[in-house]
Amino acid sequence: MILSTLGVDVAPLIASAGVVGIAVAFGAQSLVKDVITGGFMLIEDQYGVGDRVELGTGGGILAGGVVEEVGLRVTLIRDDDGRRWYVRNGEVLRVANATQGWSYAVVDLKVAHTSDLAAVRTTLSELTTRMRGEDLYAAIISQLEPECLVQEVTADALSLTWRVRVGADHDRTVASELRRRIVGEFAERGIDLAA
Repeated sequence: MILSTLGVDVAPLIASAGVVGIAVAFGAQSLVKDVITGGFMLIEDQYGVGDRVELGTGGGILAGGVVEEVGLRVTLIRDDDGRRWYVRNGEVLRVANATQGWSYAVVDLKVAHTSDLAAVRTTLSELTTRMRGEDLYAAIISQLEPECLVQEVTADALSLTWRVRVGADHDRTVASELRRRIVGEFAERGIDLAA
């Protein structure tokens, strides 16, 4: 009003301010989306610092590893190769959290097609039961019966998956120990692993 009284034409100034406002609004759109999504992630407790997660889009994985920091706009993840990923919260459409509740220790193995499948299952079951009886694994390995899934049968091998239910974020440790012990146990019992 003062500028109009002084005889200054304010119409170009108002038009320019409108254009600048629209440009800022479009630029801030992704920032607002990141902050709102980050707020909901924190409220819903989808993951927290120290959780092992995979963050994905509709068609793939953005990053996977251990959460180091959760902010309103960005989540920081350290992957297994030591790289630090900065993931914008607005880009995350799905979250897989291996630290909440329980998970499966999964061991994929191939045995010779001539192997006795019942003997293989018995060996894996006894091995898991012995581990469950050890102090280190007693509280980690579930009392539920593990699953032995036949994935593929070829002329040379049977591809099996041994799934053991374990406490949250212990899947990799237990699976690694199972693999180590399976080699020795199968050798003792004459069960041949296939290539």
